[in-house]
Amino acid sequence: MLRLLVVSLLLSGWATARPLLVTLEGGPAVEAVKGGDPTGMWLKALTRFKVPAVLFVRTERLEGGPGALGRWVASGHEIGTMGHKGVPLVREPLTEWRRDLQQSQGALADLLARRGAKPVRTRWYRFPDLAEGSRLEHVLATREGLRELQLRHLDATVDRPDDTFERGYRAALAKGDKRAAAEYGADWLAAMRAFVRRAETQGDRLAEGGEAPQILRLDLDAVGGANVEALLAWLVRRGYRFVGPDEILKHPLFDRAHEYVARRGVSLFWRLRVSADTKAAVKEVSEALFAASEAWSRGDMDGYLSLYAENARLVSGRTLVEGRRAIGEKYRTRYPSQALMGRLGLTVVRLEVHTADRVSLFGQVEPLPPRFAIATVEWTLLPKGERGRAGQATLVFIKGAKGWRLIEDHSSTGVYLGSEKARPRPKPKGGKPPTK
Repeated sequence: MLRLLVVSLLLSGWATARPLLVTLEGGPAVEAVKGGDPTGMWLKALTRFKVPAVLFVRTERLEGGPGALGRWVASGHEIGTMGHKGVPLVREPLTEWRRDLQQSQGALADLLARRGAKPVRTRWYRFPDLAEGSRLEHVLATREGLRELQLRHLDATVDRPDDTFERGYRAALAKGDKRAAAEYGADWLAAMRAFVRRAETQGDRLAEGGEAPQILRLDLDAVGGANVEALLAWLVRRGYRFVGPDEILKHPLFDRAHEYVARRGVSLFWRLRVSADTKAAVKEVSEALFAASEAWSRGDMDGYLSLYAENARLVSGRTLVEGRRAIGEKYRTRYPSQALMGRLGLTVVRLEVHTADRVSLFGQVEPLPPRFAIATVEWTLLPKGERGRAGQATLVFIKGAKGWRLIEDHSSTGVYLGSEKARPRPKPKGGKPPTK
């Protein structure tokens, strides 16, 4: 029955179906369980559905040794590397990461050459845990390093669950409880279906109306081996066709640059989405600052104060003012007329948008939309009839239902323009310096 399903779908629009690449991590052999050979189950299912998979391994611990690796090569699957030890980049210096990767390349080339595989040099790399680096300079340096080593990072768009199902499945089989094992398998399959559907929604939005191809990330484990055939059959019914890495990477989505950095890795569509959200946040905060300076310069104090959150705090000199209303009273007292308000200029020196993430059900890392931003600005104030002043400020923004609002304003008191050296405005009676 399954064979008839596959044949009928091959004959009915297979070429126009959505492409999907299957990738696996671990192995190349899976520890045996009662009642079956998980590695054999994986290879049998992939062969039945004509799936050209890529298997990513860590060369320090090849489960099953070179012979197990040869089973995958003989079945027509490519071998990729996650490094020798495969330590995530966030815990490893760049020099060690590169040395580890070169060691893995050499070991794989030697193993594949012994098996008669061509080419003997692997083409694909995957960052362990999909973590590309916690700093932007790391991300850029690793991209250059991969180019020099003639490797390409083969990303994933559909992530896999953690080992919750695998541990439960193995424990159930060890007790001889086939019913419980089947339930863990059904839950694994349900989770994978949900992950695929979510990736479709994310990818199709990024593809702007088209159907985004998918790269499936799976662990080479026992619960997957027992249920991967059902997953592949469901993917075929859903309209997918299985392709190799060269075809999948022709889609422009996989050439789209991003600057996502975090300590924990996420799948590609999450990174592209958060990168786009971050760029939008930079634009929105910059526009909010420009609108506020324009409002001040035309004497619109209410318009300027609309930048502040209700519970905002202003620190200037030795003065701390809490709450938008109190900040407004301070400014209205200090600048009672449009002439005294003058012209306010703001230059953004640095603007950082901060993101966070959370671990969802079954261990998937999900980035959260940008909610905080920190801007370092230089300001100039040019009142009519008085000397202008200039200073710096650190501004903390928070994203709410009404957009970005200023929650912390730490402004220097400034210096007079044209001063040969920085000097505060003359102290009035009382001894306190003036504030902006």
